[in-house]
Amino acid sequence: MFDAWMALDVEAACLVVLSGLGRALLLGSVLAVLTWTVVRVFQKRISPAMEMALWCVVLLRFVVPGGPGWPGSLANLCAEFVPDPPRVSPDREPLPPVVRPDGLSLADAGALKLGQAATFQPGWATLSLAVYAAAVLGLGGWRAVTYRRFRGVHLVLPEAGADTRALVRSVCDRLGVRQAPLVRISDDARAPFVMGILRPLLVLSRRQLVRPDELETVIVHEITHLRRGDMLVRCVQCVAGLLFFFWPVVAWVNRRIDRAREYACDEWALRRGKLSAGQYARCLFEAACWRQRSGWSYAPACMAGHPSTIERRIDVILKLPNRAPRGVLGRLGAGVLLIAWCGFGLAGAQEAAPGTTTKYEPTEVGMRQHADVLFARVKELPGGDVNGDGEVTKEECWAYVMAVILTQPGAILEAYPWADQNHNNQLEPEEAFFFGRGDYDFQELHQTFGPEKKKVSELEDKQRQQEFKQQVMTAEYATWHVILDRRAQLIDSAKTLPSPEFVRKVLDNDMKHLLADSEFDQLVQKAKEVSKLKQEAKKLHTEAATASAADKPKLEAKAAQLETYATEITGKLQAEVSRRLEALESGGPAEEVARYRGLLKKLQSL
Repeated sequence: MFDAWMALDVEAACLVVLSGLGRALLLGSVLAVLTWTVVRVFQKRISPAMEMALWCVVLLRFVVPGGPGWPGSLANLCAEFVPDPPRVSPDREPLPPVVRPDGLSLADAGALKLGQAATFQPGWATLSLAVYAAAVLGLGGWRAVTYRRFRGVHLVLPEAGADTRALVRSVCDRLGVRQAPLVRISDDARAPFVMGILRPLLVLSRRQLVRPDELETVIVHEITHLRRGDMLVRCVQCVAGLLFFFWPVVAWVNRRIDRAREYACDEWALRRGKLSAGQYARCLFEAACWRQRSGWSYAPACMAGHPSTIERRIDVILKLPNRAPRGVLGRLGAGVLLIAWCGFGLAGAQEAAPGTTTKYEPTEVGMRQHADVLFARVKELPGGDVNGDGEVTKEECWAYVMAVILTQPGAILEAYPWADQNHNNQLEPEEAFFFGRGDYDFQELHQTFGPEKKKVSELEDKQRQQEFKQQVMTAEYATWHVILDRRAQLIDSAKTLPSPEFVRKVLDNDMKHLLADSEFDQLVQKAKEVSKLKQEAKKLHTEAATASAADKPKLEAKAAQLETYATEITGKLQAEVSRRLEALESGGPAEEVARYRGLLKKLQSL
């Protein structure tokens, strides 16, 4: 049994993880398309830094589950099309059942025992997540090895001279970078690059050392990466690319970020370096013939970038001197746009207010609407409309759900162990009936409210009693919604639905008998409650006889109140029992008639 429960829990957890990945994939892809549209429309007005920030929001949408709820968020707008990840409750949420053996009769199905040798059998979600995790771990391990190898190769390169290190330190001070990077000189690197977060490493080419006019501008470009926090963004890019290695949209977004990042650093280098736009463009063009590396290995963000982007970057560089720097209002507007885009892209869906439900309110009207939806659903299934009159009654719905339960008792007990009330590892027909109807749920609800109900009944505060009554009524309607949802889930999760003949057999042979017994038992229970009320009233009269003059009126008033309440209930019960007895005397079973006559006689004697 433990292995079976473990299998269910693992499968459910894997479903949650896969659902979360799918949700992130869909929302991130939608936001990527919207961001591309915004960038295209406002291309001439958006700075490279702003463009990169917008694309970083898209990247975060892939890797961040979501922020606090906001009605104007993308997640809220797509809530109808992108459902939330399923919630797992080990005691109440049904899972896909085990198909029963074919040909079982009603008695056999009700007495079928649980399998004694339940073993762990991973489902499709567990296997899919295992394959995905293995791929991510393998690819992540390979990239970690190539990164360490790449960094190690460049750490052993010759250290830059004192003049170059002093120039790097000067640029860092000018740009506000506290930690100057380690500086190494490479003979074969055609373009400079910087890497690392905690201990950044700057690799320069000897070609820049012999051209002092280029050196400072090149260093400004690379130190700007540290100033802007681009190395941290690179880490997020690596994580997103690793988690969604199979999804081309993420790779496309990463390329957009890489391009915008280099545009932004080009702008900084031109405004703070010593080269003109034409000289800087020529420097960039000469550094473009860098060695191509494998897409699976680590590759730093080189100044030249990918050769395919050089033409576009040179065009942007040559236009930069003609573009005036943004003023205060321009920067303020860009900041507002970025904050709004972050809220739109990263905020979560707005949750319903506590105590409310998105579809059906916990009221009698909401309960009836919910039931009508379920009845219409059962009507479309073979055998749902037992008598063929075009309508499904609550008895027919109960019969269909009970037939579903009895065709898979083992799976029901695995998902709902509390349905086995007598703890004999069997799902009896009576247990299936009361489980499907929801009697056990209401028993639990009344046990929960029992202690408080007793305390409230002893109070003289009528308003508090009315509030408590409304609270219990609301909880009962909410319980009905849980029961109706469970019936629908039981039908959805069944791999083999019952045949129309089996449903009719359940309704004709067992449902009517069980329903009659249940209704009679409810009347008997109410009669016991009346007897208990009268006993309490009698006890209060006895206490009043020996009580003080101050307490006697209170006790007598309380006793009279209980007697009045008991009389009202007794009258209603006698009318209900008399009505049913009259219907049975016209052709009902003799023992049913005798039972109701005995109950009516008992009520008359109260």
